[in-house]
Amino acid sequence: MNSPTDHTTLDSQPDGPWSFWSIAVPDRLGPTLVSAILHMAAIILLAIFTLKGSDSGGIELSILPTEELADEQFDELDLASFDAAEIAAPEVTLEFEPITPPTDAEALAAISDDLSLSPAMDGSLTDLTGNSGGLARGAGKARTSVFGLAAEGTRFVYLFDRSGSMNSTFQSFENGVLFREITPLMLAKEEMLRSLQPLTPTDQFQIVFYNQRPMLFDNASKLRRLIPASPQRKSEAQQFVLNVPGNGTTNHVAALETGIDLKPDVIFLITDGEEQDDPSANRIRRMIRTCQQQGTQVHIIHFSTKVRHNCTLLPLAEQTGGAHRFMNLSSVAGL
Repeated sequence: MNSPTDHTTLDSQPDGPWSFWSIAVPDRLGPTLVSAILHMAAIILLAIFTLKGSDSGGIELSILPTEELADEQFDELDLASFDAAEIAAPEVTLEFEPITPPTDAEALAAISDDLSLSPAMDGSLTDLTGNSGGLARGAGKARTSVFGLAAEGTRFVYLFDRSGSMNSTFQSFENGVLFREITPLMLAKEEMLRSLQPLTPTDQFQIVFYNQRPMLFDNASKLRRLIPASPQRKSEAQQFVLNVPGNGTTNHVAALETGIDLKPDVIFLITDGEEQDDPSANRIRRMIRTCQQQGTQVHIIHFSTKVRHNCTLLPLAEQTGGAHRFMNLSSVAGL
């Protein structure tokens, strides 16, 4: 008999990557080898995920099992344990150059002038120099004031309202007895005569009392002109002022146009006019242009019980370099 024939051939062996293992590894060693490989892989992975820094203070990253993580205790951040000096912002020192106050006499005088010309609603009859009328003469110019509004020049025009309301009587009683009686017109006249005092013969002036129409001092010839401020002419002006009555209504426009036409350096206007007496804005704009062109300042004293911010006379004073002041008549009169 022929010996048994081995029918196992290479063609009957398993194909693929496992064919080598099926031949080279006995069946009894297979499970042991696989287990060893898996344990080795686990050790390698554990080494990879556990990193330790150097002794110089590196970062330590550890992945803990879930049961250990649950048992780990975390302390809350205690801010009180920090030293305030350690967390405070750095101190910054700012250095400034010292400001030297002005010492120039003219600069200080300019500041005083601005203060004395600032609009206010007070009853003071005195300016910053302590005088109620004339002030010291400037270089080649007279310096005078009306109710504290001071100005310099050589040509002055006084426009004073003499309407019926300016002749209203204010009375003061003490222990039931009449102590004082005054009218706005009387106060205005007293202040005008004080304002004329510092003017010299080299200066010129004109006085215009107005209601619905202007009335000029020394107007017999019907010529509207400025008058030299000689002692004789000032004495004549005093008599004229004291004898002017108060009556009629108020027309600012006619008086202002008369005064502006005289081309003065300064106009002082006193009125107790109300809102219905205010000139139109167009009229005021034209007057402002003329005053600016010829260099005329307009200063206005306004007797009133309240400040009227919409008064059209305000821009006439402000835009010509002058000032406008509301004054409470009761305070002015000392009632």
